[in-house]
Amino acid sequence: MSPHEKKCIDKFDLEDYRTKFVGSAYKSSNFRLGLENADQLGFELLNKSGHSKTGVLTLYSEGRITGEYFVKQYFTDNSVPSGEEGYRHPSVVSDPELRTSKILRGNPIKSKKIPCIHGQTDNDHILVFERNPYPSLRTLLLDKVNSDEDNSEKERIELIYYGLKEAALFDGLLQANSSSFAFCEGNDFYSPDNVANRFRGYLLNAIKHSLIEQGTSVPSNNYELLLALSEENSPLGSVNLFEISSRLAKSSSQIHIQDLVLQHGDMRTKHILYDQRGNGTQIVDLEQVGYHPRGMSLANLMSDENGISSVPENNFGDAVACFLAYENAGKITDKKEKKNKLSRLSKIPLGNFISTLGDVANPAYMMAQVLALSLEENLHLHSSNIRRGNGWREEIRGDLPDYNDGDMIEYRLNTISNIFGIVANNGLYWSSLGAKKKQMLNYFHSWGETLNRLGLVEVGEETLETIAKNAA
Repeated sequence: MSPHEKKCIDKFDLEDYRTKFVGSAYKSSNFRLGLENADQLGFELLNKSGHSKTGVLTLYSEGRITGEYFVKQYFTDNSVPSGEEGYRHPSVVSDPELRTSKILRGNPIKSKKIPCIHGQTDNDHILVFERNPYPSLRTLLLDKVNSDEDNSEKERIELIYYGLKEAALFDGLLQANSSSFAFCEGNDFYSPDNVANRFRGYLLNAIKHSLIEQGTSVPSNNYELLLALSEENSPLGSVNLFEISSRLAKSSSQIHIQDLVLQHGDMRTKHILYDQRGNGTQIVDLEQVGYHPRGMSLANLMSDENGISSVPENNFGDAVACFLAYENAGKITDKKEKKNKLSRLSKIPLGNFISTLGDVANPAYMMAQVLALSLEENLHLHSSNIRRGNGWREEIRGDLPDYNDGDMIEYRLNTISNIFGIVANNGLYWSSLGAKKKQMLNYFHSWGETLNRLGLVEVGEETLETIAKNAA
């Protein structure tokens, strides 16, 4: 192994890039020539997630900029919870991004909705993309959140609708070309055992944080904590998290696993790049493209911190209808037919997409799916924020005004509580679920009882009674 092989991309010099990309299987001549002719480089480190670093590489020759590229390096995340290590290995997350990019940019699709890959290393999981200068949807939403203008909330909602339309079109494009994505099939990520492992981790992290906040001493080792919680004299009484997580995972798999569809898999607002001057949109971060429960993209899109990407409750059904309509449009392969369809959809005012319900399949079911996935996603993000600590939380909330560490912890729990309220208050929608109504609403009821029992989220008894009544 060469000395520079363990370096992070922000420490690379020109020789590192030249050495690593020699013999690459997929390489742009512009990038290769840029490296050969460059006499200086600049690098701006951007985001660091749990498993990758990204940044902007600028190449110079005789003082002139000769190329700018977006670089992404995958690495092993040592903080990944037990049971997820295999899904977060660098090769597991980098390979789908590379293969999806080649499929969508290549013949016959030739989509410009994703950035072109200019280079890849052969063995240490670094990808180089064209640099997209557009701001992310998250940046644009933050501008509206931080604005004092009277129409800023209206414009924020318009941006969310724009984002969900683009997300839906992208997922529709994937689904229309599913035959090219056979490598995504056979993933057991949503098997009951794997879901149970994740749920158990989420709940354990949340319980640990809650007990520590109350001044209770808890074991640092998770397995020891699991055993301690099972004792009669534990702060919560005897709690068997293995049984609880397995029961909830079985119900989750029953409602999700029968309806897995090709989706982006991590459709955050930061992954939608939008040029408001009309030059288009690009979708980035394709490492989790695969088969996910229907509604995952919409649940992810509306999960930003402090609610910057959420729609008001009275817009929720309309947002789901809009997403479904545009997803169906994205599946259309005939260019003329697709153009006409999008033209008709573009004339529907925001808030009126519920009128397109005749165009889509069972929107009430999609609404229930998105709410269930949102519950799971907010618990996941709450657990992740706790697990990674104060520094991580500070980095994520850095550009949110008046949003402190305590607010960040409370936001996820309050959002989960609000989800139960939405489920309880929309019995009319659930009546159209048919045979799936009881199964879906019982899932929410089980989660509500569990979160109450563990002292994590207060779900009112009246709310739970309403959900049980609607399920009957």
